[in-house]
Amino acid sequence: MTDEDIRYDEDSPEITEKMFSKAIAPQRKKTEVKFSLDSEMLEWYTSQKIAYQSLINTLLRSYMEAHNHNRQRV
Repeated sequence: MTDEDIRYDEDSPEITEKMFSKAIAPQRKKTEVKFSLDSEMLEWYTSQKIAYQSLINTLLRSYMEAHNHNRQRV
């Protein structure tokens, strides 16, 4: 899908910069840990010019939630 394919209406208005300026990301308590990652993988994440630690945290959380269906949610 391209940006041109997106239809905006009263149920799905266009998201504006003003909306983003008021957005609040949920804050969870974080604990600093030290562990080893594959060098090639870390190099790729750092080359993306993104907050790679937050992205890795999000990916690990998604994996945890996808595989936690029989356990109590964290």
